[in-house]
Amino acid sequence: MKKSQIILIFLLLVQLQSFAQKLSRHEKDSLKIVLDYIGKQDQKHRWEIMYGTNIQSEIDSVNKLSIEDKKRIVREHHKSNKQQIDSLLKIQEKIDLENRDKLIEIINTYGFPSPKRTKSNTTDYILLHFLSSEDFELLNPIFLDEIKKGNMPGEIYASWYDRIQYINGYPQLYGEYITKYPCVESLEKTNSERKKIGLKRIRKNNCR
Repeated sequence: MKKSQIILIFLLLVQLQSFAQKLSRHEKDSLKIVLDYIGKQDQKHRWEIMYGTNIQSEIDSVNKLSIEDKKRIVREHHKSNKQQIDSLLKIQEKIDLENRDKLIEIINTYGFPSPKRTKSNTTDYILLHFLSSEDFELLNPIFLDEIKKGNMPGEIYASWYDRIQYINGYPQLYGEYITKYPCVESLEKTNSERKKIGLKRIRKNNCR
C-alpha cells in the first residue's frame, strides 16, 4: 500500500473517532444492563428451537459433540417437534422485532452501542438476527449515519452487511463475514468500499 493511502486511511479513522458521541460512566453502566437483557432475550428460545432444550448444561453437552452428531440431534428434534418449533419461532420472531426497536431507540439516544462504547458484547451477535429485507431497509441508513459519526465500527457494519449478502447467495462486499476466506466479487471495489468505512485493504480474493 502506498504511503499516501495509509495516511488517508489514518486521517479517516481519526475523523470518525473525533465525532464519536461521548458517554458518561453512568450511561455506559445503564446501557450495559439494558443490552445484556436484550442479549438474553435474543437467545431465549434459539437453543430450544435447535436442540430441544434451554438447559445450559444440556446445550453445552450437545455443543461438545461432533458436527455430524449435532446435525443428527437437530434433524431428529425438528422431525418430531415441528408444531412446538413453529410456535417457538413465532415467539422468538416477536422478540427479535422488539429487540430491533429497542436497538433503534438506543441508537437515537446514545448512538450505536458498540462493545467498545458500552462494555457489552450484545451487538456483536444480535445484528446477525436482523437480516430480512425489512431489517436492511430500516437499519442500513441508520448504521451508515452512525459510522459517519464514529459510533459504529466499520467491521461490525461490514460483517452484518456481508452476512445478508451471503445468505441471499451474493458475494461478500467487504470480506468481513467469512474473514478466513474473504470471497468478494471485485477486490478493487471491495477495497474502495472498505476504505469508506475505515477498514484496511485486503490483499487477496480468497474464494473456496
